[in-house]
Amino acid sequence: MSIVHIKALTVVASIGIAGALGYEVFDFFKYGQAELKDTVTQEEMKAVLDKQEDFVVEVAELVPYDRVQQVFFDMDWTGVPPPPPPPPPGPDKPEGPKKIILTPASELLSVLLIQYSNRNSDESKFLAAYKPKLKVPGSKLTGPATLYQGDKLPGEFEYITIKEITPSHVVFSYEVPEGSEADSREDDMLGPPALPNRITILEVGEDGVQYVDGEPRIEKRPDYVPFNPERGHLIGDNRWQVGWKDAEDFSQNYPRILSRELQIRRWRDKSTGKYAGVQIQKIAPGSVAAQYGVKAGDILKSINGDPVTSEQEAIKYVKTNADFTTTWVVVLESQGKERTLVYESPPEN
Repeated sequence: MSIVHIKALTVVASIGIAGALGYEVFDFFKYGQAELKDTVTQEEMKAVLDKQEDFVVEVAELVPYDRVQQVFFDMDWTGVPPPPPPPPPGPDKPEGPKKIILTPASELLSVLLIQYSNRNSDESKFLAAYKPKLKVPGSKLTGPATLYQGDKLPGEFEYITIKEITPSHVVFSYEVPEGSEADSREDDMLGPPALPNRITILEVGEDGVQYVDGEPRIEKRPDYVPFNPERGHLIGDNRWQVGWKDAEDFSQNYPRILSRELQIRRWRDKSTGKYAGVQIQKIAPGSVAAQYGVKAGDILKSINGDPVTSEQEAIKYVKTNADFTTTWVVVLESQGKERTLVYESPPEN
């Protein structure tokens, strides 16, 4: 069959369908409308309904509601009964005040150094290192903290108050929280760690041999370096005694030292987007800074608890406090880890 025949057959079929639809429409308007107008009596409707078979509703097995309440609500959908609620306190046993134990300040922090002001006691402060026992939910207590007279310790230990700051120690007082019971506790005193004894009963000869009562007791070590008060030397773990010549050189020539011996830039904290330190990118071997434990890549974060965000801030802080501060606590960060270096100013004599 060709395409021409298919088209002709389609046309003929379409004409036949259109004719049939037309006849149905004509038949409806001519005869169907009259039948729709006929009124159906009550007897006719009743007769039709009586011929229908009765409809039987099948009733399924139902679960009583009290069983649903027990399984899905009382047992919380797990099938395990919940624990019984605690009994209410009886009238003859009222709840008394909470009994607490006052923790001594020595278990919560240690005093690193004291910066005492003769002019105004409110300006006196001290640098404290928090111990692991002092934890406050939702906060991070890291690094040294600067505390003033009248401050309270954070969190649940706010019953401890900084009562007084003296040149040699810090006095802590204890106050029982309102509505609590606790044994009274006398004031505590904490001071910074004692410096190593700088007085020795040894005499060092020019050859490096140490003498006691004129007799050699300790032979010269191969790596012996004679003590030189002009230059800095290590007096403890991460603790240096600054030489008077180094201090004088830095005070008079710090622009030359910073420009020739060090390469410094401001450091920005990626998490906050703010400047939060000074990074030492390069340091010349044998320079003054290299002799005091500073390394390339270190980030200077704070001096005596005061944040440092620029080179100018660090220089200004040292100059402002040089007359009444003899101990300098420097916090450095390297590869995400902090370390603390302590420097003692040269003795006046």
